[in-house]
Amino acid sequence: MVRQYRLAIHRWELNFYNICIHHVLSALKNDGGAIYSTRQ
Repeated sequence: MVRQYRLAIHRWELNFYNICIHHVLSALKNDGGAIYSTRQ
C-alpha cells in the first residue's frame, strides 16, 4: 500500500518535472531563437 502510494507520487513528480523542463526548454528555445536571429 505505502509502496504503491510512493510510486504514484514518484510518477507524478516525474511528470511534473518533465512538464516544467519542457516549458523551460521551449521558452529558452524561443528566446534563444529570437536572440540568435537578431545576432545574424
